Amino acid sequence: MSTWNDLTDERLNALHWAAVAIGLKASRERRGMPLTADELATHERYQTNARDHGFTDADVRDYHAKLAASR
Repeated sequence: MSTWNDLTDERLNALHWAAVAIGLKASRERRGMPLTADELATHERYQTNARDHGFTDADVRDYHAKLAASR
């Protein structure tokens, strides 16, 4: 993955929101409240957007872990 300084705003946004969506999905599943069909479709759209910007699923998970650690 590129360093953060190499990312355009559009690429960083794609990565960020895909990671946020992963966190939301995991949080909801832990509480026994899975995403609705509409929410899941949005989640998948964010993941696809990140992939379309050159990120792997592992990149998104790594970024999510960094976000979670920074809280």
